[in-house]
Amino acid sequence: MSFYRDIAKGYLRLTLIISPPRTASTALARVLSLSPSCDLYIHEPFACDYNGDVVVREGTEIITREVERLKQKRHYSRSHPLNIVIKEMSQHLKSQLFRRLYSVCDRIILMIRSPHNQLSSLMKMWKNNPDDDRFSLSRISPRDRDRFVKSDEYRLNFVSSWNLLQRYLRTLSNLEKYTPGNPCWIAVDGDLIRALPSMLKNVVNRVGFSYSECMVFGWKRSARKSSNTDNDNWVGRVMRSRKLHKLKRMTPLTEHFPESTHLQISKVMRIYLEFLSSDRIVRPTRPKDLRLLLGTPLANGHTFASLRPVTSYALASTLGDQYRRQKRIILEELRMHFSQRHNTAFRRIDELVESTIQVR
Repeated sequence: MSFYRDIAKGYLRLTLIISPPRTASTALARVLSLSPSCDLYIHEPFACDYNGDVVVREGTEIITREVERLKQKRHYSRSHPLNIVIKEMSQHLKSQLFRRLYSVCDRIILMIRSPHNQLSSLMKMWKNNPDDDRFSLSRISPRDRDRFVKSDEYRLNFVSSWNLLQRYLRTLSNLEKYTPGNPCWIAVDGDLIRALPSMLKNVVNRVGFSYSECMVFGWKRSARKSSNTDNDNWVGRVMRSRKLHKLKRMTPLTEHFPESTHLQISKVMRIYLEFLSSDRIVRPTRPKDLRLLLGTPLANGHTFASLRPVTSYALASTLGDQYRRQKRIILEELRMHFSQRHNTAFRRIDELVESTIQVR
């Protein structure tokens, strides 16, 4: 029996995380899976191949098989449904599949990240150095950069994934206008939840899950202290978890990437800004909260503003109109910390912010 029937009968509640690669979506999914509210986490069931029905059929079979195993171990009913978290890459979901999952989801999370940071991380993965803290774009030869731009890694995981994510945003915006009882959906910036744990707590609360700090940091001692439940499986999951990694490296600028990618980065930046200016994004909405994020201390004495200048500038630029005066002050303070070369890059972002808001 397909898991869709269990959802229709009220036995299951589905939370779906959709994202481009390298946006901290797996980190968020792991944190949610550590909540006592989560009964099952399934990682990318539709990542079988890219051939239409095969992906849908095999992915559905994977989910159904895992759900049937869970039902044999856990008590469930309409009043106590099982909570399932599924994380999938945006390029693996076709529009028809997305609409089908949307119709049965209880919650949807769309993950984003600054295109500069995401693209840099993709190049790091392409070079097989995912955990190399010393990695920098300057260490990649021009020949290798050109090879990366021509690769499927760039085409599928950067270009296609963002185009599809924008399509999902438009679909959700249209469906919620005409579909009663639509699921709760939010957008989350991966760098924000890695910088400020309170942001992560906000995300967990927004999806209706229980939260504990040991879910984020994986502290073995606090896992035992924080557990007021008899669920030994949950304590074990927390004790085996890895802590959320802090931000360490500064955002590269557009000039650091091959010239053939600049137009696509600009297009993706528009999509990123469209998400940041949405009322569904989990972000600081008041100048006071934004200043707290920008001043958050990170690695080697850096702050969020110094390591993530592009995201900081974009967040400040997309503050609500009611904070126009404070927004202008924060933007001026940010500009003072940037070199002349940086100012040129951020003026382009400022133009993108204005055009994106006007389009919306």
